[in-house]
Amino acid sequence: RPNGLHTWLFPLIDPRYRGYLQDHEPWQMALRLIIYTTVFIIGCIFFGKFWIETTNMGPEAVARQIQSSGMQIPGFRRDPRILKKVLERYIPALTVLSSALVGALAIFADLIGTVGNTSGTGLLLTVGIVIRLYEDIAREQAMEMHPVLRKFLGVE
Repeated sequence: RPNGLHTWLFPLIDPRYRGYLQDHEPWQMALRLIIYTTVFIIGCIFFGKFWIETTNMGPEAVARQIQSSGMQIPGFRRDPRILKKVLERYIPALTVLSSALVGALAIFADLIGTVGNTSGTGLLLTVGIVIRLYEDIAREQAMEMHPVLRKFLGVE
């Protein structure tokens, strides 16, 4: 039987503690769900912000990438500082929103008890890995094509 901080930060449905919720009042379960959800989503948001900054997907890095590729945003000068200001309006907000949605999806999967009692986070990781594997296989197959066909499909 878990006690202390462990009780409030672990999911409600956990195969290790079957029958554990039967000893608690509904308000205790609701409070535990609120605390677990809040901590999980805030953690996802912090991780999302960390990921964006460490993988060169922040506004400044993306502005440099756009500038170096010769592209520009229509209606704006080709200055990386202007691109950075434009991207600062969108990237942080989208990072927070997408991180919170991924966290909510993982919590939902934890609460409904996915097939095989896998966690929501494990389910998201599995889907991400399978998608990446599919993209890698498709890229390798595209490299085996005839050079003219590769140029036509835009692989090179």
